[in-house]
Amino acid sequence: MAERLKASKAKIDNAERGSWELLAALDVLSDWEKMQEKHKRAQKKLPAHLQTSYIPSATADSNAGYIGYRDKKTTVFYTNDLTGTPSQDVLPGHSQEAIQLCSGLAPLRRWTGNQIMHRKTFQVPAMIVA
Repeated sequence: MAERLKASKAKIDNAERGSWELLAALDVLSDWEKMQEKHKRAQKKLPAHLQTSYIPSATADSNAGYIGYRDKKTTVFYTNDLTGTPSQDVLPGHSQEAIQLCSGLAPLRRWTGNQIMHRKTFQVPAMIVA
Protein backbone atom coordinates (compact mmCIF):
# COMPACT_ATOMS: atom_id res chain seq x y z
CA MET A 1 0.00 0.00 0.00
CA ALA A 2 2.78 2.42 0.88
CA GLU A 3 4.36 1.98 -2.56
CA ARG A 4 1.06 2.86 -4.26
CA LEU A 5 0.70 5.99 -2.13
CA LYS A 6 4.29 7.07 -2.79
CA ALA A 7 3.88 6.57 -6.55
CA SER A 8 0.62 8.49 -6.59
CA LYS A 9 2.10 11.31 -4.49
CA ALA A 10 5.09 11.57 -6.83
CA LYS A 11 2.75 11.74 -9.82
CA ILE A 12 0.63 14.47 -8.21
CA ASP A 13 3.75 16.41 -7.12
CA ASN A 14 4.46 17.02 -10.80
CA ALA A 15 0.85 17.94 -11.69
CA GLU A 16 -0.58 21.44 -11.75
CA ARG A 17 -2.15 23.00 -8.68
CA GLY A 18 -5.72 21.84 -8.07
CA SER A 19 -5.13 18.34 -9.50
CA TRP A 20 -6.24 15.27 -7.57
CA GLU A 21 -6.75 11.52 -7.87
CA LEU A 22 -8.53 8.79 -5.93
CA LEU A 23 -6.77 5.61 -4.78
CA ALA A 24 -8.73 2.60 -3.62
CA ALA A 25 -7.90 1.51 -0.08
CA LEU A 26 -6.79 -2.10 0.07
CA ASP A 27 -7.42 -4.47 2.95
CA VAL A 28 -4.52 -6.90 3.42
CA LEU A 29 -4.95 -10.12 5.39
CA SER A 30 -4.03 -9.76 9.07
CA ASP A 31 -1.63 -12.73 9.04
CA TRP A 32 0.28 -11.67 5.91
CA GLU A 33 3.63 -11.78 7.77
CA LYS A 34 3.15 -15.47 8.60
CA MET A 35 2.17 -16.16 5.00
CA GLN A 36 5.29 -14.32 3.82
CA GLU A 37 7.53 -16.44 6.06
CA LYS A 38 5.84 -19.62 4.84
CA HIS A 39 6.37 -18.51 1.23
CA LYS A 40 10.02 -17.66 1.94
CA ARG A 41 10.68 -21.12 3.43
CA ALA A 42 9.03 -22.80 0.44
CA GLN A 43 11.09 -20.71 -2.00
CA LYS A 44 14.40 -21.80 -0.43
CA LYS A 45 13.68 -25.35 -1.61
CA LEU A 46 13.31 -24.25 -5.25
CA PRO A 47 16.08 -23.55 -7.77
CA ALA A 48 16.96 -19.86 -8.14
CA HIS A 49 15.31 -19.50 -11.56
CA LEU A 50 11.96 -20.76 -10.19
CA GLN A 51 11.84 -18.60 -7.07
CA THR A 52 9.24 -15.81 -6.88
CA SER A 53 8.70 -12.92 -4.51
CA TYR A 54 5.76 -12.87 -2.13
CA ILE A 55 2.80 -10.71 -3.10
CA PRO A 56 0.20 -10.46 -0.32
CA SER A 57 -3.40 -10.89 -1.38
CA ALA A 58 -5.48 -7.78 -0.89
CA THR A 59 -9.10 -6.83 -1.46
CA ALA A 60 -10.57 -3.40 -2.03
CA ASP A 61 -11.92 -1.94 1.19
CA SER A 62 -15.56 -0.93 0.67
CA ASN A 63 -16.33 2.80 0.59
CA ALA A 64 -12.74 3.73 1.51
CA GLY A 65 -9.89 5.37 -0.33
CA TYR A 66 -7.15 7.98 -0.40
CA ILE A 67 -7.51 11.34 -2.12
CA GLY A 68 -4.21 12.82 -3.26
CA TYR A 69 -4.63 16.58 -3.77
CA ARG A 70 -2.11 19.07 -5.15
CA ASP A 71 -2.31 22.53 -3.62
CA LYS A 72 0.85 24.47 -2.83
CA LYS A 73 2.08 21.10 -1.54
CA THR A 74 0.68 17.61 -2.09
CA THR A 75 -1.65 16.33 0.62
CA VAL A 76 -3.13 12.84 1.00
CA PHE A 77 -6.51 12.43 2.72
CA TYR A 78 -7.93 9.10 3.90
CA THR A 79 -11.69 8.67 3.77
CA ASN A 80 -14.05 5.83 4.57
CA ASP A 81 -17.02 7.91 3.45
CA LEU A 82 -17.00 7.32 -0.31
CA THR A 83 -20.38 6.68 -1.93
CA GLY A 84 -19.11 3.34 -3.28
CA THR A 85 -16.03 1.25 -3.93
CA PRO A 86 -13.68 2.37 -6.75
CA SER A 87 -13.61 0.02 -9.75
CA GLN A 88 -9.87 0.61 -10.36
CA ASP A 89 -6.87 1.07 -8.06
CA VAL A 90 -6.29 4.65 -9.22
CA LEU A 91 -8.90 7.00 -10.66
CA PRO A 92 -7.88 10.40 -12.05
CA GLY A 93 -9.68 13.42 -10.63
CA HIS A 94 -11.33 14.29 -13.93
CA SER A 95 -13.08 10.90 -14.23
CA GLN A 96 -16.83 10.87 -13.65
CA GLU A 97 -16.57 7.84 -11.34
CA ALA A 98 -14.06 9.57 -9.03
CA ILE A 99 -16.25 12.67 -8.83
CA GLN A 100 -19.34 10.63 -7.96
CA LEU A 101 -17.51 8.52 -5.36
CA CYS A 102 -16.32 11.70 -3.60
CA SER A 103 -19.88 13.08 -3.38
CA GLY A 104 -19.25 15.60 -6.13
CA LEU A 105 -17.03 18.63 -6.38
CA ALA A 106 -17.06 21.85 -4.37
CA PRO A 107 -15.36 25.19 -5.00
CA LEU A 108 -12.19 25.96 -3.08
CA ARG A 109 -10.86 29.50 -3.38
CA ARG A 110 -7.09 29.91 -2.98
CA TRP A 111 -4.51 32.61 -3.53
CA THR A 112 -2.12 31.22 -6.11
CA GLY A 113 0.36 34.02 -6.61
CA ASN A 114 0.86 37.55 -5.42
CA GLN A 115 -2.80 38.60 -5.78
CA ILE A 116 -4.22 40.76 -3.03
CA MET A 117 -7.94 40.85 -3.81
CA HIS A 118 -8.70 37.97 -6.14
CA ARG A 119 -8.46 34.26 -5.49
CA LYS A 120 -8.56 31.41 -7.98
CA THR A 121 -11.41 28.90 -7.65
CA PHE A 122 -10.58 25.20 -7.88
CA GLN A 123 -13.17 22.42 -8.14
CA VAL A 124 -12.08 19.78 -5.61
CA PRO A 125 -13.72 16.77 -3.92
CA ALA A 126 -16.40 17.93 -1.50
CA MET A 127 -14.71 16.05 1.36
CA ILE A 128 -11.65 18.29 1.17
CA VAL A 129 -13.69 21.47 1.52
CA ALA A 130 -15.98 20.22 4.30
